[in-house]
Amino acid sequence: MIQKRKATKRQENPAQLQDKKSKKLKVAKKPSKKVDKKQKTSAARASKKNSSKTTRRTALQGSGPSSRAPMPRSSQQGEVRGKAQGKPQKQGKQKRKKPLIFRIFIGILLTALSGFLAIVILSLTPLFTIEHIDYIPSAHLTSEDIKNLVDIPQGTTLLSVNPFVVNSEARRNPWVESAVLKRIYPSTLEVSVKEKDILALVETASSETAWYISSDERWIEPASLPTGSNTDNATTILNLAVSDHALLIKDVPDTAAPKAGAQVGDAEILGALKVQSSFSDALADQIAVYSVPNESSFTVTLTNGVTVALGDDSDLSSKEAVILKLLETYPNQLTYINVKTPSKPTFRKVDGAATAQGTGVTGK
Repeated sequence: MIQKRKATKRQENPAQLQDKKSKKLKVAKKPSKKVDKKQKTSAARASKKNSSKTTRRTALQGSGPSSRAPMPRSSQQGEVRGKAQGKPQKQGKQKRKKPLIFRIFIGILLTALSGFLAIVILSLTPLFTIEHIDYIPSAHLTSEDIKNLVDIPQGTTLLSVNPFVVNSEARRNPWVESAVLKRIYPSTLEVSVKEKDILALVETASSETAWYISSDERWIEPASLPTGSNTDNATTILNLAVSDHALLIKDVPDTAAPKAGAQVGDAEILGALKVQSSFSDALADQIAVYSVPNESSFTVTLTNGVTVALGDDSDLSSKEAVILKLLETYPNQLTYINVKTPSKPTFRKVDGAATAQGTGVTGK
């Protein structure tokens, strides 16, 4: 029996043997069930991780300022490239603007230069030669006064006349602040002056003359007082100050030495000007006269005739407050106020109910 089986085994043909081998190989290639389960488990874990990451990204993007999905890398790269390409374009535009601005500037400069050269050339020609000059009088200067100040040579043209030279010549007079030229083509020149503002009129100790002081605190010239008048000089000077809307300063010491065009240097006069500028308009507009026998004793007269003793130039704001309060409390009843000590002022009223306050200085 054994021999027969062996013989039978030996008797298998080669084709059958080859078929058996191929079946064994197929069985060896098939994955086992255990390996297949492990691969499925790892794949499931990986998918869970990816889904959790996606959920976190979505939550973070939704809580930010913009809930849009992240831009793909390709679009981001395209945007960066676009920006990079846009910068040179802007710079190119700016570079194109600069030459245009430069050309405009050069054009304006050339136009101005050509106009200047044209004026220079015309000023050297006899065109627009001045044939007639009008000298316009001012409040204190006549036409003849201005003509004597300004020298315009014969043959000067309207284009060649120098306003700086004319202004310098006109200012030799203390009244003149500046000269004004008006060209009337083709051949007329008009010359006028702007006068300095009058700050005060100073009556000398003898009351024989009075000098004007300009707004820049310089002596101008003595006032012209009428002769043969029935009124005394003091009243005439007061009326002149009122008509010129100027502050009258009187009773100054004999040491005051006015000189036309010179700066005022007298302490008494400068002190009065300082006190006046320290007051507000409410009181300053009511003051007509300052009496300054010395620099520490100021007495003023108001336009309503009330005399006020100020004393020195200390505590002026308190003194002003007391004066205005008394004038308000006793309207048209006061003749004298003393505020040398503002905390203890004194005053005098008119006598009797039938007596009224005087009219004082008028026309201020």
